[in-house]
Amino acid sequence: MCLPDVHTGQESSLVPNPTSIDDLFLVEFDDPETKIHQKTFLWMSKDDNVFFGRATTDEEMSLDDYIKALQPVPDEDLFPRVPADAELTIAEENKTSSFCKRPGLFQFEPGRDTGTPKLVLDETLIMETLFKNPHPNIICYKGCRVKRGRITGILLDMYEMTLEQFVASPGLEDLDLDSFLSAIQSAVDHLHDLGLAHNDINPGNIMMGDKNKPVLIDFGSCQPFGKLLQTFGTPGWFEEDFWTSEKKHDTFAMGKLREWLSDTKSDRSDVLVKSEL
Repeated sequence: MCLPDVHTGQESSLVPNPTSIDDLFLVEFDDPETKIHQKTFLWMSKDDNVFFGRATTDEEMSLDDYIKALQPVPDEDLFPRVPADAELTIAEENKTSSFCKRPGLFQFEPGRDTGTPKLVLDETLIMETLFKNPHPNIICYKGCRVKRGRITGILLDMYEMTLEQFVASPGLEDLDLDSFLSAIQSAVDHLHDLGLAHNDINPGNIMMGDKNKPVLIDFGSCQPFGKLLQTFGTPGWFEEDFWTSEKKHDTFAMGKLREWLSDTKSDRSDVLVKSEL
């Protein structure tokens, strides 16, 4: 078993102390070139200190093995500084009813710039704009989490099911498509009125609220019209590759969403009819 040194320069006094392997963000895969089994894992402390580890082994690892391989990740690799010229909404501590969206931890690679701090800051500033200009079908922002002068997370309302998951449930048969899609379109129009495009509308970015109320989420690709993007779209939900924020990306995705929902509901109805014959 190979446990490489991935020390990243964080204060050596920081010591990881997960109490279970379940506390880790763990990904296992076979390297496509070497075919060697790889394990990549991260752990975050209560104070939002992040630790990264990697192992080259297909053997079972103990918790102690994982802990020995974990090394601190420098704050600046993941978390942006709170801008001096921005008034941010600071989230209350211990909001158990909220979902805390964290930086893209699995994109972290020691020594590689993934642009994560800028992504976190950009999304935080967009959520601040939406906090001041709310819409009932846009996810409610509770503020950002700040540690050591840096933004370490975004707190949002919590929902249990995405539209992508919902269409596999019995509730789809009773869904009023016109009303449902009109509510989403209203949220999109609200963004456009603010000069913003979402740029990643798809069933995985729509949550199901009470009484099948749709709620648009994931504003990591949302930016003012014309602005250069770091991330864009979900495969299958955009017309062509793009690099700037544009209203037309949302228009295309909404048309595809209507078609997808109609086809999915129609297919479900056909299955039910056949099962009753």
